[in-house]
Amino acid sequence: MNELESVKEWYIISRDSNYEISRLIAESGSVFSNETIFYTIPVTEIVKDLKIVREEIDDFAILSMVAVFEQKLVSILEDVYAGIRENQEGLKSDLLEFFHEKALKRWHFEDILELFKDFVNDELFDQIKSIYKYRNWVAHGKYTEKPTSLDPITVYEKLSNFLETINEK
Repeated sequence: MNELESVKEWYIISRDSNYEISRLIAESGSVFSNETIFYTIPVTEIVKDLKIVREEIDDFAILSMVAVFEQKLVSILEDVYAGIRENQEGLKSDLLEFFHEKALKRWHFEDILELFKDFVNDELFDQIKSIYKYRNWVAHGKYTEKPTSLDPITVYEKLSNFLETINEK
């Protein structure tokens, strides 16, 4: 199982656990042990809080998936760098090292993403950019207008498709 699949798996477990707890509460009221925080909270508040948790689980899963995706793209560039550096000596080697240390590690992700634009179709590329925009909204505090909502499973599929496509090239 790769890292992206691992995030998808914990997301599904978290989402389904939340769903089952919500279902149990709806069917039988409070079902919590007095050893949990839920024991002292009214059922209506628990239901409301679980809905918020569901939304946060979705957002955190997307944030985690994009983090894995970012690292995968950087790793691809690191591999390319290592292959080029291997065959260089002297000034060329020094310039490549400078580029690696000063540029690659400090680029904005949008710039790194642009390097892969020609290897995928425009629709997929635009979808990845939308996913990244949503990721930024989550990562930076959700203080601006919410972008179009995304489903973590769809995000997983798009990111995986992108990675598979560029790995074929």
